[in-house]
Formats: sequence, structure tokens, C-alpha cells
Amino acid sequence: MYTYRLVNDAWFLTCATLSVIRDLAADGIICLELRTTPRAMGCVRTILDAIFQCKAEASVPMNTRLILSVP
Repeated sequence: MYTYRLVNDAWFLTCATLSVIRDLAADGIICLELRTTPRAMGCVRTILDAIFQCKAEASVPMNTRLILSVP
């Protein structure tokens, strides 16, 4: 629950997603599954945009997927 209160808008969500993907790619991870329970559909689009942004960067050759949890 703490994370949901901390990451409370699109800008913070984008920064957090990019940071996780870039840090794990720098550690040599080649496959990543991100899991989230979306609070709004805009949340899903924001995370997907961050994933696509990282895919476009040549320095992040990681295969990243988003898994949605539905309560």
C-alpha cells in the first residue's frame, strides 16, 4: 500500500517504471515481468509507454512484459 501512496501520478509512475527497467537491464537481466493491479486504465497506458520507451533505447535490450492483476 505504501507504494500506491508514493507513486500517485503519471510522472512518478513513469519515473518508477523506467528506473526499474533500466536498473535491472544494467544488472544483466534479459527478461522481466512487471505485475500491477491498476487503479485506472491511464495507469496501464503509462506503464506500457514507459516499457515501449525503454524498448526504443538501444541500451535496454531487455524483453519486458506487463501482467495485470484484477482484484
